[in-house]
Amino acid sequence: MDSSHGSLDADCQELTKLLNGSTLNFGIHNWLREIRYWQSKFEGIQFQWVERTHNNAADQLSKFKMPRNISFVYHHYVPHVLTNILHEDFCNSSLS
Repeated sequence: MDSSHGSLDADCQELTKLLNGSTLNFGIHNWLREIRYWQSKFEGIQFQWVERTHNNAADQLSKFKMPRNISFVYHHYVPHVLTNILHEDFCNSSLS
């Protein structure tokens, strides 16, 4: 794992702590408020940090190269590169 992945893992772990109320960060208050709004739309939701080596879909997305001068990409469908990964994750979780 290179240093960029290590810091991203740490950032994601910190975000999980923020979402679960374990820590505070007023610099991202508005982002957390938006997440809480969407959280209220579901009957049940759980925020859980999973290291990158156990989350193939997130790992693949983190390696995706964004086109220059583009700040986000919207997909109307699950990107093909993720379809097999998500299917494998689903099958593996069904076996557990």
